[in-house]
Parts: sequence; structure tokens; C-alpha cells
Amino acid sequence: MSDIYSITIDNKECVIVADGFNIHLQSVKCKAPVFDSFSQHDVIITAQGKTSAPIVLLYQNPIISELSPRFGIKAGGTTLTFSASNLNTGNDLMVSIDGSECFVTDINENQIMCTTSNYTTSGAKVAVTVTFGNAVRDGPTFTYTTNPTVTDFQPNKGIQA
Repeated sequence: MSDIYSITIDNKECVIVADGFNIHLQSVKCKAPVFDSFSQHDVIITAQGKTSAPIVLLYQNPIISELSPRFGIKAGGTTLTFSASNLNTGNDLMVSIDGSECFVTDINENQIMCTTSNYTTSGAKVAVTVTFGNAVRDGPTFTYTTNPTVTDFQPNKGIQA
């Protein structure tokens, strides 16, 4: 850890994460500064008194465009699919529905899938947010519906085995 003096992105400090060193993978993690636009930036690492050549880092703007389905039962367990672009951005992805976590099960460049958690009320449209580290993107609204009640089932007889 003491070998790395600093990491900068376009002369802004990239704060080294306390447990971000992995000697086996020869990697280090840092919390990147915020830039407002989709653009390329130079990363420079200074270690043991030597400065690296610039490494290009691309800042992307993840955009959430669609959500399907737009409703699910308040007991949770509904699988949601977000259509989007530029999703391979950062590594701290979280989806929440009105503050309740939607557990991410799959992600690629254009799609996120998550499973809703239990929610206490039903009927109202609630906010959906997707968080990439410190960047928050609002998604389409979601509506929790009442849990189904089984009143009858057919057939109610079967063959004896």
C-alpha cells in the first residue's frame, strides 16, 4: 500500500479505498472523482517515485429507458427488467424501489434484472432509482399491487397413485 503515492484522474485525486489493494491481482481500487460529462480522462499513477504514462478512462452516462413489468405484488419476488444503455459503468450498482432494495440478479451493457423485495403498502406509483457508486439515475415508476388471494382452485380432485 505504501508503494502507491497517488492516483489522479485529470489532476483530480482518486481516493484510494482502504481495502482496495489486491497483491495477487496486482490491482488497487480508488474512488473516482465526479465529472459532469460523457468523456475521456487520463489516469496517472505515481508509485515508488515513478509516474505512469496516462491511461485512458472513459466516463459514461448510464441511461435508464424502460421498466417491465411496471407493477408487482407487495409480497415481493417480481422479476423486473430495465432496458438501458451504458450500464457497464462502475462496480457499485444498486436498484431501489421507494427505498426498498431490488436484488440485482443480472446485468449487461443494455439490461438490468432484479427481484423486488417485500413492501408494506400497495396502490401508489413509487420512485425507482438505479445507483452507480455516487451517481443516481431515476427510472420509470413502479406500482405495488395487493397480494393475490386464492379463493378456489380446479380441479379439486385427483387420481390416486
